[in-house]
Amino acid sequence: MKKLISVVLVMFSPLTFAFSEGQVKLPVQEKQPAAIIRVFDNSVKPYKIIEGKKLSRSKPRHLCLYILNVDLQERNLLAQYVQAPAPIKVNVPNVNAKVRMEDNQKNFLIMFDIMKKDIRNNTPTLCWALGKDDPIGIYKLDVQFNNVVFENLEFELLK
Repeated sequence: MKKLISVVLVMFSPLTFAFSEGQVKLPVQEKQPAAIIRVFDNSVKPYKIIEGKKLSRSKPRHLCLYILNVDLQERNLLAQYVQAPAPIKVNVPNVNAKVRMEDNQKNFLIMFDIMKKDIRNNTPTLCWALGKDDPIGIYKLDVQFNNVVFENLEFELLK
């Protein structure tokens, strides 16, 4: 059975800043670009941060990527190269996204543009919903935002 991952761009969604009342504490970097992964329990409102980078596919969770301290342009490129632990089917609802799947069906590249007007608080944010059919294991992620590259990000999907 093919695996399924949903990538959800939430800059237009209430999820993005349901945490805006101080619940999401992002580390202050001295203006150095940074990419941070957070796991949220979305069974409660406001969403609760789960410590670490592990999430269970059997529980209501979202995984969000925050990109900090980057220069924004009117149109910004966001590219993600994902290495899944097993073959996976990718579902990207953003119609403007380009998806390139490698032959092994485990590694894929997703690219799309984000307009500056759609970025809240100067923090590009991208969230994923992973489901019960997604492969269990460690996912590796490299992200490019315009000309800034963040390598060796990872999270783990548990049963």
